[in-house]
Amino acid sequence: MVLLDADWLRFKDFPTSSFTAKKMLGIDKQAKIYAVCPDCDTLYKISEILQKNVNDQSNSGFKCTHVEFPNHPRKSQRNPCRTEITKQISIVKGYIRKPKMVFPLPSLKAQLITMYRRPGFESLLKKWTNRDDTELITDIYDGEIWKTFPSRLDTPDSSRFFTSESADSHLGIMINLDWFQPFESSAYSSGVIYGVICNLPREVRFKKENILILGLLPGPKEVKLHRINHYLSPIVDELLELWNGYVMPISTKFPNGKRIRLAVICYSNDIPAARKLCGHISALTGCHRCYKRANTGGRKPNFGGFEDMADWFQERDLEEHRRNAEGWRLCKTNDERKQHVSDTHVRWSEMLRLPYFNPIRYLVIDPMHCLFLGITHWIVKRLWSNKIDLVLLEKQAKIINLPADLVRSQIKFQLKKGFLALQLINGRLLF
Repeated sequence: MVLLDADWLRFKDFPTSSFTAKKMLGIDKQAKIYAVCPDCDTLYKISEILQKNVNDQSNSGFKCTHVEFPNHPRKSQRNPCRTEITKQISIVKGYIRKPKMVFPLPSLKAQLITMYRRPGFESLLKKWTNRDDTELITDIYDGEIWKTFPSRLDTPDSSRFFTSESADSHLGIMINLDWFQPFESSAYSSGVIYGVICNLPREVRFKKENILILGLLPGPKEVKLHRINHYLSPIVDELLELWNGYVMPISTKFPNGKRIRLAVICYSNDIPAARKLCGHISALTGCHRCYKRANTGGRKPNFGGFEDMADWFQERDLEEHRRNAEGWRLCKTNDERKQHVSDTHVRWSEMLRLPYFNPIRYLVIDPMHCLFLGITHWIVKRLWSNKIDLVLLEKQAKIINLPADLVRSQIKFQLKKGFLALQLINGRLLF
């Protein structure tokens, strides 16, 4: 009322409540929250299961209705999960029911709207177009996928998705799946699926304000194998909308709105997460890029015998992979699934619903896990620890001139309890 009395014409459309303010700013309903079955990870809309609890006169909560094998030959194996999803919470005036586990699903569209409203964001998206052409591969823009990714899949001679004209409206993102321990005093593992916009320069690409959160996976344990598809399904639904094109709401910056498109062009994870996300079998059994299978001779599987690489290397066929993944979905029993995976090395992944998704070419093992925590960890533990005095190595490292952004306290070579992974990584990188 004060603002209207001061200048009615200027403030006549000013929001009168927090609800209308959020609606005007486009920050309402930024996240969906699903109830999760603690046993099979099936997702349910919270409003639906709580409403069913209200209509149910019994004291028990809503039970999961998911059937893993609806076409199983044995009738007894076609029963629903029946795990109780809600729990009873005492309040002042009695009891209410709430989900035992929840899956927060942040809105990708809302996050992108917030980023585009920042000053200079579009200029950063266009910065890659000013790079000089070089034969060196120094960033994702120098790779074949970025240079050849098609704008349409139904046209053989489609134009490219990433061009100078569409640099600020066609986004390519790289996603990662990983688990972490949120508590120090207990073994509780939660997961997160997040993405970075590859159009942004590398120096700002991984800053927290530029990270897209796709989903937060509940604990207390990591999701098992194909059950991650329950969580991927609503994420893929929104990714499909963004691939087909999304018009951002009208604002002072975009008086006519702005149409953007988004594609996932890279999946960078550690090996176990990569297998879950893309539907591949264990890396101890076979390679996801070619048909090379591990040698079973000896105590452990291995990939020896690379001297004949020119004879055996053959990249996996994408269409064959999709057929095998569909075949996994058609399996009627768990034993049939196991046999199918053993024969084809493929499981179904919800990411395959993305028409452009290529689980063979788009999947990379990120350098931190592959090099610093994988190969170099093995070198330090198996080779250095027997032949090199790591204490002496640390002393010698202290006299080396370091880059300005590297602190000496962040350099360690010895594998001791309490050291951060960053300290060991820096030490091995320095060596």
